[in-house]
Amino acid sequence: MTEVKKTPKWQIIVEDVTTAFDGLTSIPIRLGVEPEIKPDINRSQWVFPLVGLVVAAFGSLTLALSSIIGVSLTSGIFLCLLVMAMTTSAIHETGLANAVNAFNNGKTSEDKREMMQKGSIGGVGAVALILLFGVKASSMIEVSTSMCIAAIASAAILSRLMIVVVLFFLSPSQRLEEINEKSKPEPDVLTKTTPGRLFVALVLGLGTIIMLSDPIEAMLMFAVACSTAFTVGWYSISQVDHHTFDTIGLVQQSSELAVLVLLSVIWSIG
Repeated sequence: MTEVKKTPKWQIIVEDVTTAFDGLTSIPIRLGVEPEIKPDINRSQWVFPLVGLVVAAFGSLTLALSSIIGVSLTSGIFLCLLVMAMTTSAIHETGLANAVNAFNNGKTSEDKREMMQKGSIGGVGAVALILLFGVKASSMIEVSTSMCIAAIASAAILSRLMIVVVLFFLSPSQRLEEINEKSKPEPDVLTKTTPGRLFVALVLGLGTIIMLSDPIEAMLMFAVACSTAFTVGWYSISQVDHHTFDTIGLVQQSSELAVLVLLSVIWSIG
């Protein structure tokens, strides 16, 4: 009888990190993983907060360098947002635009899913993207560069943590479907991860946020991110029955925007 070889835990971790970055960013990370190994994006969800941290690092570096060479803060913020979008191949921004367009123009859940799969953002989606970037930038233009960097990192980490949280608690469809073998995933059914991986994601996400800000502010950001993510996630399910990469993009971007707006309110009061 042939003995089944058990995959070492360290290799599973490496595969999860590779899958998360390969699926959610344009950063070419392979870390020695064999090409024939099928990615499991659902298993790798615990890595999502770390993906947010790395994406924020690219944006923060851009903002810091812009400040050093004398670029205005407003221009630096827009450059930061642009670099972050490029780092992720704008997968979440595109998902938001696709979802908004489909929800607005589709009549049935099947129509809406088909529209998202076609990938046409339409006029409504384009307007949503313009407003999204405008509100994000305007929420940070009145503070220092260092505060902007902390806000960008917090929002990027928490919003990707919200993907894991929403999929765990608002995942009506539990059928596993093959993840597209292309380097970038296309709209598909996403399912929740295990409680253990959710716990790891929460520890990584919240732990990093608490280090970036005081605990009370961190809890406020987490509460606002959760309320936004659950509202948007529930609405998405009511529209298309289950989550796709587009609806998850809508959840992520909405949560990120909510955190930035909350911080702008806190700064204005303080």
